[in-house]
This record gives sequence, C-alpha cells and structure tokens, in this order.
Amino acid sequence: MEAIIKARASARDWLRRARGEEQPSDLEQLLRDIARTNDELEAAVNRFNFSCDDLLIDAAAFEMQALESRLAFLYRKAKEKGLHIGAQG
Repeated sequence: MEAIIKARASARDWLRRARGEEQPSDLEQLLRDIARTNDELEAAVNRFNFSCDDLLIDAAAFEMQALESRLAFLYRKAKEKGLHIGAQG
C-alpha cells in the first residue's frame, strides 16, 4: 500500500513539473490536507445522519473516527510548525 501511495505522489509531482506548476510548500500542503480532511469529515457526518441501514451507520461512524484521528495528527503537525488553527474541541 505504501508503495502505491509513493507512486501516486511521484506521478503527481511529475505531472506538476510537466505542466510547469510549482510544488506547494510543506505548509501549504498541510493546510490543504487539513481542509480536505475537514470536508471529508463533514461528508461522513452527513452520511451518518442520513443513513438508515445499521451497517451504513457503523461504517460512517468508523470513518468519522478515522478522520477525527487524522485531523488530530494534522493539527499536531501544524502546531509543531508554529501554526494555530482555530479552536480544537
């Protein structure tokens, strides 16, 4: 799985260079990851709220838990870089 992720990242880097696009800085990428994860969490909450099947409710709950853990990790990385992102609660 890790090899696939690295291959995709390398492909994205190559595509950006081919298009003449600049690489986002680590800080920009971190902020994009936080925004994307927040959007994914909002979508998971909506799936949880509007699901009728027990299995779908469970799946949405697990997804929310995973995304909340990812956000905690990203917030910790941001704090280490000296960023302060909104209220965490």
